[in-house]
Amino acid sequence: MARISKKTVTGRRERQLKRRVEAAKLFDQGKTRAEVSQALGVSWISANNWYKAWQQDGVAALSPKGKPGPPAKFSDEEAQGIVEELKKGSMAHGYKNEIWTLRRIGSLIREKTGKKTSPSEVWRLLRRIGWSVQKPERKARERDEEKIKKWKTEQWPRLRQKADSENRTIVFIDECGFSQKSTAKKTWAQRGETPVVQMSFNWDKLSVIGGISLKSIYFQMHEESIKSAQVVGFLKHLQKYIKGNLLVIWDGLPAHRSREVKEYLKQTQGRVWVERLPAYAPELNPIEYLWGHVKGNDLANFSPKDMMELSNEARKAISKRRGKTKLIRAFWIQTELDLEGMN
Repeated sequence: MARISKKTVTGRRERQLKRRVEAAKLFDQGKTRAEVSQALGVSWISANNWYKAWQQDGVAALSPKGKPGPPAKFSDEEAQGIVEELKKGSMAHGYKNEIWTLRRIGSLIREKTGKKTSPSEVWRLLRRIGWSVQKPERKARERDEEKIKKWKTEQWPRLRQKADSENRTIVFIDECGFSQKSTAKKTWAQRGETPVVQMSFNWDKLSVIGGISLKSIYFQMHEESIKSAQVVGFLKHLQKYIKGNLLVIWDGLPAHRSREVKEYLKQTQGRVWVERLPAYAPELNPIEYLWGHVKGNDLANFSPKDMMELSNEARKAISKRRGKTKLIRAFWIQTELDLEGMN
């Protein structure tokens, strides 16, 4: 069994320190040990020990001395220097990937400070400077950050103005795949008994094309990949359920740019206006968060026996979110687009 440190400053220790300070003040006022014992609710022996310390060194003898234990191995300046080096990334220090491990950080500390550290000392230092183990976010190298920022600050306000002036409903569209291979998520289980999720190994996929407005969710499912015909069919589906003009925003999927889709858009005579998101910026599309929410909750650790079961569960999971306007708005908020005044 691991040894539990007794040097942690707890609430109990803080109360004890406070009583010692109060005792020193009472002794200064001429109170006796018996009176201090009764006033603070401690034994006469404790009051006597405090009195002896107070007699020898005064109030300072009973004042808080700070957290017990040896001084920190690294000064604040050293800790700040280590933080600055860590922020440069592990590749800047000669490693082939951006992974900081305790061993790598220990080597960095030894190189920069000349101090050897054990893994536990490195761990305590990382906790001290506010670092924790995290799963990295993935971003495409091809992203144009300046273009994405410009789209958010310039193009998006123009699109909102266009939608308002032409009475258009803004709908973000995206495609997604649901697989018979379950999305593995952590679950509680008895210690020493690893939970098992049985699954089929054919891993057939179900394709979904969906759209999200500020008020609702729309989708269609297909057992084949989403191509031009399915995109046109979904645009017709949207016009059936949304009255008035549409402003559709989607990515640069080849099916979105196909001749068949362009010809259909001409036939709508302006009722459906299409705009494209910047490349490699899925975080700007609120429906991406819907897909993640469904996969991470309803379909997590779910292994359907066949495509029919997968289709039924996926359809049920998406459909039950249609009426949850607060949840739908939360998906939009996660894009960090300006939504002020939109309803």
